[in-house]
Amino acid sequence: MGCIEESTTTSIPSELIWKAWCDNYLKDGIKAGQKGHVVVDEKKGVKFKIEEIVEGKSLTILWFSHFVKLRFFHKVEKCDEGSLIICRVELKGFFAFIIKPLISNKIRKYIQTSLKQFSRELNGHQ
Repeated sequence: MGCIEESTTTSIPSELIWKAWCDNYLKDGIKAGQKGHVVVDEKKGVKFKIEEIVEGKSLTILWFSHFVKLRFFHKVEKCDEGSLIICRVELKGFFAFIIKPLISNKIRKYIQTSLKQFSRELNGHQ
């Protein structure tokens, strides 16, 4: 099953991007293999698990929803302009093949918006 992938180039150094990811996802010293829980606006919780960390380069997080699991691969690479930020999503689970065609465009749009917003926010903090 294919992935949903988006990327953006930014003038922000990759070290600053990695620090922001650590501040957002690796709070309280969370390490690979550990699980966490995020409460959203409706006071419903979403569980996640940090699957893999490659210091300064990538972070893989597995989010658990009702019918599928969403595996997010976050990667940052240095480039001539600053950094290339890549986010790839895989849907896993028994119902993934049914749900993916229904939500893949929404996920793609969400990733595009998130990458742009993330880049803007970091540009404001340089």
